[in-house]
Amino acid sequence: MPPCRPTETEWGALPQSNPLSRTVGAWSVEIEGLDRSAARIGVGFFAAAGRAMLSCRAEIPGGADAVRVWPARSTGGRTLQRTGALTLSQAVIPRSSLLTNVALIVAGSLFVALSAQIAIYLLPVPVTGQTFGVLVVGAALGSRRGALALVAYLGEGLAGLPVFAAGHSAWTPNAFGEPVIVGSTAGYLVGFVIAAYVVGWLTERYGMDREVWSAALLLLVGNVVVYIPGLIWLQLWLTAHGLPASVWQAGLVPFIPGDIVKLILAAAVVPGAWRLVRTRSSH
Repeated sequence: MPPCRPTETEWGALPQSNPLSRTVGAWSVEIEGLDRSAARIGVGFFAAAGRAMLSCRAEIPGGADAVRVWPARSTGGRTLQRTGALTLSQAVIPRSSLLTNVALIVAGSLFVALSAQIAIYLLPVPVTGQTFGVLVVGAALGSRRGALALVAYLGEGLAGLPVFAAGHSAWTPNAFGEPVIVGSTAGYLVGFVIAAYVVGWLTERYGMDREVWSAALLLLVGNVVVYIPGLIWLQLWLTAHGLPASVWQAGLVPFIPGDIVKLILAAAVVPGAWRLVRTRSSH
């Protein structure tokens, strides 16, 4: 779709009903699942070149589960666009630009880098806080920006920055004398990117980051996604090095207690941040 340009904006207080509906110009807007603490909403209408009023962008401080837009004269309520739930970053910074996107991606990569410095060293795979950082970044930034944040994180490591566990870069030799980027943990690094995307997609699609139990399920799915390429690569690595260790004992079982703790923390942090956003939007 060609770049959009704003053609009309309307601000106003909304009634306490669900779904909320109002007519702006010649268009009706219906918002489902609006947080009751959000007292105001801005609805911006956009037009693509040669095809007027194709879509709607709703900027909702408290978050909404869906937005539907159609011509007011239409009796069928034909849906022109349906958006999923807002991510935490969209709720905090509703107006995105190239600069804000880059800043959020870099901030996400640095958050993962800081989380990676929390580590318990086991062979062949250490227990680190990276997974916690990955899951939080994916939920907060969404699928594309979350995945790009992890790509940036890997890029920082490849550039020689000490962003991996223990302040290592991608080229730091591990205990077997090989660079970290091709060592036993390489599959987990790939899994980080995939997990951030999956967690972000589920957040955008279903708003699973709003409540503790749904967030716990969301982050559990992300954790499983990390392990799939991680364990596949680790099995290949163990075989190539002639090590008799079981891939389950080397790359999964010792990390379950730590993963449970990280899941609990992440499942508390993200919904907690949403409560702060809702409290702020109510004032």
